[in-house]
Amino acid sequence: MVVNRWANWEFHMSFDVRAGLVISLASIFDMDVNKYRQVLYKGHLSEMFIPYMVPVSNDWYSITYLDYGDFGCGQSTVSLEPYNDCPANDAFMDGVFESQDGT
Repeated sequence: MVVNRWANWEFHMSFDVRAGLVISLASIFDMDVNKYRQVLYKGHLSEMFIPYMVPVSNDWYSITYLDYGDFGCGQSTVSLEPYNDCPANDAFMDGVFESQDGT
């Protein structure tokens, strides 16, 4: 788990093979009381819901996708290389994953 501080935010970030990116204990600095205020205990990007429905069509009413979670986004990750995939001054986080059979 990595603790990130960005602007007036502070949050923990981890990675799960099934859920993908997990953000937890997200807090924002409240300048009125001069301390951090927690706004999120735990959130997974795999919980995002995107309705691909056409409001005038009845054909798609039952078809929705959880894009990030349906296909195991954590299983489709690859290593990033500085200068090729992202700026060199980015912060990188190592990930260790087990295979589907647990090895």
